[in-house]
Amino acid sequence: MAAKLRDIIVESYPLKVNMLEVMIDKENPLHPTIKGIDNTALLKNKVVIIVDDVLNSGKTLIHSLRPFLEADAKKISTALLVDRDHKRYPVATDFVGLTLSTTKHEHIVADLKKGKKDVVYIS
Repeated sequence: MAAKLRDIIVESYPLKVNMLEVMIDKENPLHPTIKGIDNTALLKNKVVIIVDDVLNSGKTLIHSLRPFLEADAKKISTALLVDRDHKRYPVATDFVGLTLSTTKHEHIVADLKKGKKDVVYIS
């Protein structure tokens, strides 16, 4: 989803867009790392959009913000494909594709393979 969003931004605006991957260890979520960058100071005064496919409790999203907050990013926004509306953490979303009221037992599957039609379904 992040690559698709990047492509839309680059086609629409004359901006340089870097895509980075935030790695979060589910066992130790307090120390996320950013793949492809050694020094988070390079993110100072940058505009950041955190992209995620499905927001459930908000835990992953809130922990992914940490390196950008520490780097003093200029602005941080969030973009989600699906918000399940089961938040346990105080995280707000700026851009949402779908908001679905689901049970805790239902699962959201997002299939966004390149070259294929994008599909989101409940299982």
